[in-house]
Amino acid sequence: MNTIEHTMTWRVEVRPAIPLAMVPMHKELRVRGVYFILEGPQDGPHNPQAEHVIYIGKAIAQTIHKRGCIHLDTMTDARRANGNAKTGNSRAFKAYRTQAEFDHRRLWFVAGEMNPNKPWLISCAEGFLIHEFERRHGRKPKCNTNA
Repeated sequence: MNTIEHTMTWRVEVRPAIPLAMVPMHKELRVRGVYFILEGPQDGPHNPQAEHVIYIGKAIAQTIHKRGCIHLDTMTDARRANGNAKTGNSRAFKAYRTQAEFDHRRLWFVAGEMNPNKPWLISCAEGFLIHEFERRHGRKPKCNTNA
């Protein structure tokens, strides 16, 4: 039997939380890395393992800004002029959006910038954060389906 062992380190520069609705105005988020969406008022350190995290994602091919704008469109059910949805509307986000008490103004977006030249580390960081969330809470974040 062969054994392969490797230790990786990665760094995430976590930015302050902003309302999801304000993401389009934050052009400085045109970076690569991981991000998460939280529900409820945010007034302290932002922990991707907190119970009120509803989604953990990564931005490699697109920027964190672009991914945030797509999530905003999904959460607000944004439509094109022809009436079609602007986004693909994943089942998990659609189910979350149709909850009785849903209000997109209660959603906060936290960006974590990482080295764009090492996309594999961005994927590892996202996978680790989802795994740790699931380990702590016995489930994935509400809007992460097959992450």
